Amino acid sequence: MVSNDNITAAKSVTRLAPVTAMAMPSKDGNVQVYTGLLDQYFTDQMNISKECVKMLGYDFIVVPKNQRSQYKTIGGVVEIEFGIEIPKVILPTLSQSRHFSTCMQIIPNELGNPGYRVFIGRNLMKELNMDMSLWDITIACG
Repeated sequence: MVSNDNITAAKSVTRLAPVTAMAMPSKDGNVQVYTGLLDQYFTDQMNISKECVKMLGYDFIVVPKNQRSQYKTIGGVVEIEFGIEIPKVILPTLSQSRHFSTCMQIIPNELGNPGYRVFIGRNLMKELNMDMSLWDITIACG
């Protein structure tokens, strides 16, 4: 669920870097900040690394077989078996008060080190009303 507030576009004069800070509460209530990639080619909601989940202290939730996502990679097809639910995620570079809760899929070890701890996919970007403009070099949300 997304709370309402006014959000202004973040603009860079050099180039668009589709990377943002993500503030997430750990299981004990402390807020942790991680780097997340806004990935227009990733169609799902969100993926998170196992390392990040362990640092946050959440338990893995087994994803029912009929709800698992599959990804084609160079090494073959990988299936997402586990997820977590994170309450009150904030993207502080886009808004200090807008937050959302989401279920994230845990990146399996077979995919190796993805380079980022969290990936935000197109479906979640649509839900959050995010727009990335390569032409204007902006990321707008809201």
